[in-house]
Amino acid sequence: MVWNNDSYGKVLKSNDISEIKLYKPSHSWNMKLSQLARQRAKLIILTYSTNDSEYDAVQKIFQKRPRNILFICHSKFERSARNIAAQFPEIEVYIHDKLHTKLVAYAPDTVYIGSDNFLDSSWHDCTVGIRSKKAYNWCVREIVEPILNNAKLITG
Repeated sequence: MVWNNDSYGKVLKSNDISEIKLYKPSHSWNMKLSQLARQRAKLIILTYSTNDSEYDAVQKIFQKRPRNILFICHSKFERSARNIAAQFPEIEVYIHDKLHTKLVAYAPDTVYIGSDNFLDSSWHDCTVGIRSKKAYNWCVREIVEPILNNAKLITG
């Protein structure tokens, strides 16, 4: 995937980071992950909420490639997590009692961090996309793994 300066955001570069893209609120998760079916690497999703009223948006993304995904949401949304696990049995679904992080990490070098949960929302949210192996590795080690170590696996 290549990021461009466009109507959805601004791309920046630095020495440690290949690219940073500041996304405008109008850029959905579906748009950010539009090339998911072509990718093989693991996709990690941490989100506070996912709910049944927004399930169509989540389903649209997961149908592109319903495997090799790790999905973790807050335990308050266990019912929705169970629906995801039942419909997509090859997706690892977990819940966690203290999760509020909104992060999507895509191996080996892409991380999205923002205020928007992993659903279709009309809220005014923004996201920063980072392309960097160092950033990806740090986020997995320091953010994802500690959450996963205390999360509960959900099965369909």
